[in-house]
Amino acid sequence: MSELTNYCYRLRRRPEGPLAKADLEFVQEIVPSLRDGQALIRALWLSVDPANRIWMSETHYYLPPVDIAGSCGGIGIGQVVESRRADMAPGDLVNGLIGWNGGT
Repeated sequence: MSELTNYCYRLRRRPEGPLAKADLEFVQEIVPSLRDGQALIRALWLSVDPANRIWMSETHYYLPPVDIAGSCGGIGIGQVVESRRADMAPGDLVNGLIGWNGGT
């Protein structure tokens, strides 16, 4: 597969008070080659809800906090682009915690 780019929001610092632009960083990253057991998913729909703000803090809610420089989580729907898993084929639609990522 040709080189793909992932566009991602990464947590730069824990917000204090309302979320500020400097709390997140929008980055472009090269997608690494898949290893056995992995699949590459293109995010089609992402949720943004109040829990996202809690996950940016140090509070453990029903999921652990986002690590500094980590990608914020989000429930979403995605499509398999490439797969090295027997249970997922390119074109399949999937849902779950796929994060605030996207790519081309």
